[in-house]
Amino acid sequence: MSLRLELGSKNGDENGDQQLMVLLPNSFLDNDDQPCSPDFERLALWDQLRSNHLSLKPGPIDRSGKRFVHG
Repeated sequence: MSLRLELGSKNGDENGDQQLMVLLPNSFLDNDDQPCSPDFERLALWDQLRSNHLSLKPGPIDRSGKRFVHG
C-alpha cells in the first residue's frame, strides 16, 4: 500500500501558508497510475483512517464505482 505526501504546496492566500497534500491509493489506478480494473483492497488505508478518526465503518459508496473518471 502506498501513501504519497507532497510538502510545500501553497494555498494561494496572501500569506502563502504551506499545506500538506495526502494522496491515498486509488482503486482504479495501478501502482504506475495507469487505469486498471477496480481493486477495492486499495481502500484499506482509507478505511483505517475513517475508522480511527471518524469512527465510521467502510462505506458502500466507496466501492460502488465502475470505472475511472478523470475530470
